[in-house]
Amino acid sequence: MHFTKRVVFALLALFSVGVAARAATFGNSVPVRGTVSDLALDEGRGKLYIANFSGGRIEVMDTSSRAMQGPMIVSLPPSAVTLSPGGHYLVVGEYDNFDAASSKGGLTIFNLDAGTKLDVAVPDPVLAAAFGGGTQALIVTTKQFLLLDPGSGVTTALPAPTALDGKPLPVPFSTFPPEILDASTGVSADGQTVVVLAQIDAANHAAVVLYHPGQGQLGLIDIISTPPLGRVRSA
Repeated sequence: MHFTKRVVFALLALFSVGVAARAATFGNSVPVRGTVSDLALDEGRGKLYIANFSGGRIEVMDTSSRAMQGPMIVSLPPSAVTLSPGGHYLVVGEYDNFDAASSKGGLTIFNLDAGTKLDVAVPDPVLAAAFGGGTQALIVTTKQFLLLDPGSGVTTALPAPTALDGKPLPVPFSTFPPEILDASTGVSADGQTVVVLAQIDAANHAAVVLYHPGQGQLGLIDIISTPPLGRVRSA
């Protein structure tokens, strides 16, 4: 049975406070101690990488046994995670939107084949990240859209169609990552289109951003959305 990233995310989000429960109609619960902000499926290695926002780490689940393996540690709260085509690199976006933080975002690039990692400072909180069919990852921050070369860690800014929303930290209790980030990404089956859903402000002003790898430009559809785009909500 095939599950989309959004369906798997919704299932894990139900159990992201460390309480085991049973799904209402299908599937198996996987308890995660923390709060889940994003997922990346590594079919080649049989692993699911789970961004644990409040735990400050990437949980690694074996998809065959559903057992948790040793986590991958990052230095800042992980807001996004994406796997490169071929599974060579795992890119983690980070969100450190505290008033006292001098650099409010970051990237950690794991070279899964070589077993190394590279940290890259980003001035703004990272909301989302996605690889399309190209070799570079699209990184979405509150103020910039960046292309990341995972081999070198070098980023290149794209013309930003708009600034995006992101909640300052800390947040009230029971506020979960989708409500903090208000952004999510999806990639078409052929890898030629990356879609970003995000809030522009707190007044339901939202954006659908389209990116086609290799073209170096972004398209923007400006809309009003209720509820806010980018969130996964339980029924």
